[in-house]
Amino acid sequence: MSRVNVDAQAFLDSRFGVLGHIMGWGRAEFAVGMMARLWLECTLRETEVLSEAELSFAWNCDGAEAWNALRDSRLGDPQLMQNNRRMIRVKGCKGRTDWLADKRKAGRKGGKKSRKHTEIQAKPDSAYSDSQANPKQESNTPAPAPAPAPAPALRSMGGAKAHALPKAWQPTEKHAARCEKSGLDLAEQVERFQDHHLARGSTMKDWGRAFNTWLANAKKFADRDRASAPRGPQEVML
Repeated sequence: MSRVNVDAQAFLDSRFGVLGHIMGWGRAEFAVGMMARLWLECTLRETEVLSEAELSFAWNCDGAEAWNALRDSRLGDPQLMQNNRRMIRVKGCKGRTDWLADKRKAGRKGGKKSRKHTEIQAKPDSAYSDSQANPKQESNTPAPAPAPAPAPALRSMGGAKAHALPKAWQPTEKHAARCEKSGLDLAEQVERFQDHHLARGSTMKDWGRAFNTWLANAKKFADRDRASAPRGPQEVML
């Protein structure tokens, strides 16, 4: 699991106070935590640029509101639109996205090296038979019979193919009941779910189960945000 280290100096940066004020979070410390969530998202994606849909997923809020707040607090730089989607470069990612990419690259190289090393070690000590080592000595031993071919591997009968989110996909009655029980707006969650996965080009084997996971995360984020929300009037420093 990747983690994000936050410098102590970040808590003194006035931009986080501005971001907290715009988003209605109240405290700059909470805004730093929400930015850490974005830095982690960028680290895992190995990019500094996110779309409105990706901001909405990371902060569990309206993507346009999050995009405008990053721009106005000077914690994000607007980028050129991609596929009619507004993009923004998240500041503070320098050095965060590189190390994970290098680590993954090193891991892939290490894996190839290990396999090659194993193949070399598995090779017999002598690549020649006794008759090849001593051509004057003829062997009367008959050649061994070839080894039987391995049996073909059995395919899983229940393995469904991953596919993109169908345009006609709709939530079920169970999804609606889960939203009502969790205090979530079904239409809003469906729109965010579709925007997020269509923007990423995601493929899933079971989109119904994927939406169950989405709703579980949405409830978790909502509960955490309610627990972290300031109680009573807050003094805002401008």
